[in-house]
Amino acid sequence: MQSTLMPAAMNAPDIQVGPVSPPSCASIALTIGTRILRCASLPPYDRSMGTLRATPTPRRRPVRWTPAAKRVIATWRALTGGEHTLVACSAGSDSGGLAIALAAGEPERVTMAHVVHDLRPREEACADRDAAAGLADRLGVPFRVSEVRVAPGNAEDQARRARYDALAAMGAELGIRFVATAHHADDQLETLVMALVRGAGLDGLSGMPGVRPLDERTTLVRPALGVRRTDLGELCTEFGWVPHHDATNDDTTRRRAALRARVLPALHDIAPAGAERAASSASLIGQAAEVVRRRAGAVFGDLREWSRAELQQELPIVLGEGVRRAALSLTAGEHADSLTSRALEPVLGAIADDSTEPRRFELAGGVRIMVAARTVSIDREWQDG
Repeated sequence: MQSTLMPAAMNAPDIQVGPVSPPSCASIALTIGTRILRCASLPPYDRSMGTLRATPTPRRRPVRWTPAAKRVIATWRALTGGEHTLVACSAGSDSGGLAIALAAGEPERVTMAHVVHDLRPREEACADRDAAAGLADRLGVPFRVSEVRVAPGNAEDQARRARYDALAAMGAELGIRFVATAHHADDQLETLVMALVRGAGLDGLSGMPGVRPLDERTTLVRPALGVRRTDLGELCTEFGWVPHHDATNDDTTRRRAALRARVLPALHDIAPAGAERAASSASLIGQAAEVVRRRAGAVFGDLREWSRAELQQELPIVLGEGVRRAALSLTAGEHADSLTSRALEPVLGAIADDSTEPRRFELAGGVRIMVAARTVSIDREWQDG
């Protein structure tokens, strides 16, 4: 893969510096699966975003000593061991605040990355790219940019997948194992509320983990989960940088945007510390989910047939996790979204009841569950094509 690397002057993060060299957009090309990442059609980098100001923006104290920055830096070190990290930056206040915090603490271990996608007008996308590049310039850290074409389907979901694929690919090219995103406590609260209203299980209610693999080489970390959206915005203000606003986040026809605009402000008024407390609850639920996973692994193992009497001794939540685990092992992880609690409910009911009549249940991906008088078994119906 070739994508544009823009090394900025290695100055202290609190000082604005001159412009960096513009990216050679024609050299950017990356293929990920069926998606092609390109930047050849983007207009040139706007040098005005990184120009030297005669007077540095006054601040009350260095950014790295603010409580939010100290917490973000400490969390980042705990998650990565202080290793070099690719920091995703959209040019918004959340990701800008994250980049400012990490560069204030360890500028030599930060590379900023921006992903341009085709869901927004080209002029807006390029303005965001230039603003992110200008921030990297001021922070004195290298900057990498790539473009993705979003695959058909759920646009928001596909854009997220494409963005993560691009970040993982850029990290692999640079030899950087960690990618950091700016998800924060308010994002976590939004995730939990959305999980509640759709009736999610423990995995959904555990929210976003602080660390998870992106692929076999790259790990995603979220060092800002312990701070609020306003904290990250204040870091931008402290640094004297004006973030860009993505108008698509104001589209209240999207459930998350509607929650953010209408529901969460009321929750914050009722319980000002609700976001931080919800994040703590999500962590506890995540631990409970891990207990269930371990128990399901011990009960089901790698088998394809089990004693029905032994399964009847387990809690339904353990049975559900075990059946889901066994089904996904047959489909190589595909169709996970279809293996919901509602889809598995008839299977779990059949295992638990007193009937001795043999019954068969069809799940997504051709998976079949057979519940007999004494056994429960699983297999997959293979079909050519």
